[in-house]
Amino acid sequence: MNEIWSILKAASLVKFIQIIIIYFTPVRFDTSSQILLDKYSTDKLDIIESSRLPFIREFLEGVVEKFVTWDSVYFADLFVEDIKYEHQFVFCPLWWRLIKHSSGETPNFYTSLLRSLAISNICHVASSVVLFFLTRSIFSRSKLFGQKSTRLAHLSSMISLVSPAGVFLTAPYSESLCALLSFTAFYLRDASLRGSKVGTDGKESTLKSQWYSKILYLLSGTVVAVSFGVRANALLLGALFLYDLYDFYTTSEAHYDCVYPLIAGAQLFVAIIIQNWHAYSIFCPQRGEWCNYFIPSLFRYAQKHYWNNGFLSYWTPNNIPNFLFALPTILISTLGMRFFTVEYPVKEVLPVIIVNGLLLMGGLLFWHVQILTRVASFTPLMYWFLAASLVSNNSSYKHFAKFALQFIVIWTLAQTSLFAAFLPPA
Repeated sequence: MNEIWSILKAASLVKFIQIIIIYFTPVRFDTSSQILLDKYSTDKLDIIESSRLPFIREFLEGVVEKFVTWDSVYFADLFVEDIKYEHQFVFCPLWWRLIKHSSGETPNFYTSLLRSLAISNICHVASSVVLFFLTRSIFSRSKLFGQKSTRLAHLSSMISLVSPAGVFLTAPYSESLCALLSFTAFYLRDASLRGSKVGTDGKESTLKSQWYSKILYLLSGTVVAVSFGVRANALLLGALFLYDLYDFYTTSEAHYDCVYPLIAGAQLFVAIIIQNWHAYSIFCPQRGEWCNYFIPSLFRYAQKHYWNNGFLSYWTPNNIPNFLFALPTILISTLGMRFFTVEYPVKEVLPVIIVNGLLLMGGLLFWHVQILTRVASFTPLMYWFLAASLVSNNSSYKHFAKFALQFIVIWTLAQTSLFAAFLPPA
């Protein structure tokens, strides 16, 4: 398929440009990660001595080591070491465990780091491909965009390659895997609902009658539960099943369909319980403090205690630059929500709008707001909005989308260099 081939070529170009920028970024503002790198200097020598590539040292020091910044300092250490401290439990377990357990019993730090980079980039490209099929499926059923669905899908996927998340989708972060799982969950859910039957009373049966449609729907819940283990913001995907529970009950002629969103959502609930119980079983009751909460949650405690997350806790004058970093993402997301509810309403997009609205609320009111630039990549709303604006007949939205894309491309290039220099935003 020509569209998929062009996505793969564009992805290769984007990644190549980012690597070149990282290589030529001259200095690192924060050199604290060198402490970790020095710890594994023997591993680097093993790689250099065993490799036949003449430029391997230059590549490791000029590119790979520059990816060990911000949260990837924690991730990189966990790729080869056991978890030791309670603040490390903030970093959801499935990403670093995936790398750790795929590296053998005595993992080499640099081999694990290279593996994490490869997996992160493969997941980013794969998420763009899944986004293509998801977008084409949803918008092909839209009266407004049906004839343009393939072009819209292609544009959405291409835009996702230069997402505001930028280099974080290339670095050994969990964002790429989370996006892949999230888009897959959206796709499985959409596939299970596509082509629903209409009953004799005129009401729509919200799940297709075939048994495999119900399996696909339940699988979407499984993927959401797994994605929560990769990134905590995937918890917001639970809103999909709450929306479906209400929609099934009010529109379906078969109310027993409501059991499916309950089962799908219950898998996410079980994942939350397991994650909390695991930390509790290690530290409690002797730890005290958060162990004595009515609902003991190390994740919630660590986010507030170590990272100062909480209601309006980030609303301080020194964080104004971080709000400015996040402002373009907030603006594009907000306009996207309005676009698909007021200007060009598409019912199938409504659940995504709900998830996106919850994400913006969390980022603005409770979290470090600048992370919105990267965690917003786990929903397709921004990509859909910009792509739909480009194919629409509304000149105002079209001009805005062109301007926004120019900004995103420039931002991606600048942010890559900032990341390599260990400079904000993180």
